[in-house]
Formats: sequence, C-alpha cells, structure tokens
Amino acid sequence: MSRIRALLSNGNSTQKQFLTLFRNHARLTKDGAAVLSATLGGKMEFPSGLARIEALEHEGDAIVRETHGLLDRTFIPPF
Repeated sequence: MSRIRALLSNGNSTQKQFLTLFRNHARLTKDGAAVLSATLGGKMEFPSGLARIEALEHEGDAIVRETHGLLDRTFIPPF
C-alpha cells in the first residue's frame, strides 16, 4: 500500500487518475462480493440484492469506459 501512496503523492496527474480509477474499481468489486455473499446467505432479500449488484455493475462499467478513454489519451512508450 505504501507504493500506491508514494505514486499518488509523487506521480503525475495521469498516474493519479489511473490509480484513483483502479482503487474505485477495486472498491466496487469488494462491495459487489459483499452484496452477493449477503444475498446468497439470506441476509438480504434477493430482489434488492440483485438490484444492488446491477447498480454496482453499471458503476464498474462507467469506470472501465473512463479507464479506456484515459488510456486512449495517454502516450505509453514502447519497450
């Protein structure tokens, strides 16, 4: 985690944008897993769990689109 903090504090604007997108996507994945577990474990009603998972999926799709757009606008030098 300290590497991420170092990149966020020392990295350029584009690096910070990517890391923020990746962090947000990881949070959505974790939230989705928690909702799925609660739904399958009977702690959440199936229709509301399904609706929440669908909403998280749409949020994740938006992050993926934003990441692809940022990649398209970013020069990555060839190795």
